[in-house]
Amino acid sequence: MTSGERPKANFASLEPSFFVSKYVKRFFWGKDPAGMRRKEHMWIKIEFVTSRGTPRGTLQNTPTLRMNVRHGDRVYCRLYQIEDVSSGELRGN
Repeated sequence: MTSGERPKANFASLEPSFFVSKYVKRFFWGKDPAGMRRKEHMWIKIEFVTSRGTPRGTLQNTPTLRMNVRHGDRVYCRLYQIEDVSSGELRGN
């Protein structure tokens, strides 16, 4: 995905429970082989919403950049970070 993607404001206006059982895309910061800080856009399958209203789920991608998350990790996604939503099977990033 391009580093120019931006979250969509319309997702931030939805109830957090809307995202449960869906895939959401957000970016994570990482470092490339040269040590430069870059964004990587990855999918999360949302499993539940915390008591504070934050969607949490499992990272579906394997990062290509060096970062502190891995495929299968439990991660969060605040509503304002959501770039895209899918309710179906994912294909690629």
